[in-house]
Amino acid sequence: MNSQTQVIGFQAIRGEPYVQNKKLVGPPVRFLSLCQEHYYCLSQIAQALEISPTTLRKAFHDYAGISPKAWMTQQRVMLSIRLIREGTSLSEVAKKMAYSDYQHMAKEFRSVVDFTPKSMMKILKERQISS
Repeated sequence: MNSQTQVIGFQAIRGEPYVQNKKLVGPPVRFLSLCQEHYYCLSQIAQALEISPTTLRKAFHDYAGISPKAWMTQQRVMLSIRLIREGTSLSEVAKKMAYSDYQHMAKEFRSVVDFTPKSMMKILKERQISS
């Protein structure tokens, strides 16, 4: 790890990444909370941590072995699935998860879980009917 990526540190607490800017004093912050607060925008998250997006990318990749964008996409889809299972409408899910529109959400869904939110809702409804 070079000196630039040592400015930020990641640690696992309860199985999820927490991040701390070593120049700023304070407890580590949940990375997922930062993602949600800053609409899953890496440059805004980096700005909140007072580091460059490149430094954040490198440090996260060193920590998790994947890019922060890939991790954020996975988390965003998994949280969207939870909201859909709870009965939230697709338009409301897209809004809550900071997708620009349904098509953007469907594209990310397909890239992570190989189906669309609409097909997932259909499957859930069929399971409820057969139960």
